[in-house]
Amino acid sequence: MQEIKLILFILIWLAITIMGFYFNKSKKCYTIIICTFLCLMLLCKDSYDIANYRRAYDEHIFHSKEWFFDYIRQLSWENGLSFDCFRSIWCIIIVILLYKGIKKYSNYAALVSVFFFIVPFLSGFITQMRNSLAGAIIVYALPFLVSDKKNDYMKYIICVIIASFVHIMSIIYLVLLIPRLVNVSYKNFHIFCIIGTCVSVIFIFNITDIMSLWIEAYAGRIPNEFVAKNLLRFRLYFQEGMRSNATGFFFAAGHQLIVYYYSLKAYNRCFQSREYVFYNRNSIEKLGEIMDLLLFIIPLYAISMQMQRIFFYCSPLFYGIIVQSNMELHNKKGNKKIMVPSDLLYLLGFLIGIYIISIYHTSEDFLRCINGMYIW
Repeated sequence: MQEIKLILFILIWLAITIMGFYFNKSKKCYTIIICTFLCLMLLCKDSYDIANYRRAYDEHIFHSKEWFFDYIRQLSWENGLSFDCFRSIWCIIIVILLYKGIKKYSNYAALVSVFFFIVPFLSGFITQMRNSLAGAIIVYALPFLVSDKKNDYMKYIICVIIASFVHIMSIIYLVLLIPRLVNVSYKNFHIFCIIGTCVSVIFIFNITDIMSLWIEAYAGRIPNEFVAKNLLRFRLYFQEGMRSNATGFFFAAGHQLIVYYYSLKAYNRCFQSREYVFYNRNSIEKLGEIMDLLLFIIPLYAISMQMQRIFFYCSPLFYGIIVQSNMELHNKKGNKKIMVPSDLLYLLGFLIGIYIISIYHTSEDFLRCINGMYIW
């Protein structure tokens, strides 16, 4: 029976991929793919994360790490909603935000959603709640960063603050405002980010033990309870059980660098051809600086693999420019024999490989999720 369920899951996966590649610019296809996102989230009733959320809800344990999530759970519980009903509403909100957000990244939204479906949607969105909603808000908010409209950066700040009420880690996305605040040429900024990332990797690998001791020693002296509490939460990432090993670090870093390579290739193509596809020149420059700045996530992989989520929620920025640039170039050449450019097929294969490796290391929870599908 488990084999049948797994085959059905793979067939859904293949159907979405084929639809997205074949009807890459179709709004109806995009809507169908996003609706599939929602169906998978609603039908999945069991996993390690879902079981923990269910137990806390049913046993009325409301001591989460962010007050907003506790408040919504409490409100739902007091109004007699079951956990499944509460989670269903939560999932609908997540998917609405993803629907409104992903289509902003490219004219080929259906194709972008295929890449997003593999990583990060299947890698966590289905079963997580706080992270998924915070991530969906960030996906919705990021296009405001590359917008030329004067006040859109304020909309971005508001969205990030709201996301931080759901998951405090979201506050780190305020760092992405730096390219808007610092007037530096792209070339200099690009070089700085690459050198800074390399130096930071060496530095963090050598201070993890010291940082854990330092946080433990000074957290108790901080008068602000909220700051002290979250500093101690951050300290957990430096503990032996949570910390990344060398394999985990290179896996996460390699994943980001490959996606970065394809996005940088697309970025350079835009300027060399002087065709800025979908984005204008200013937006492309901002996008390039943001992608460079995100390289500073790589040193954090030395602390914990959970830091990958920061990159995951920014992945539409990368997928958007890769898809848009490659498809525009492909259509310009008018090669009807090949449906999609080779770079997109290589990226697809790479992401599938990343996902397969990740489920291999969490196979027990993956099979639990598959077996927990309601209709199966």
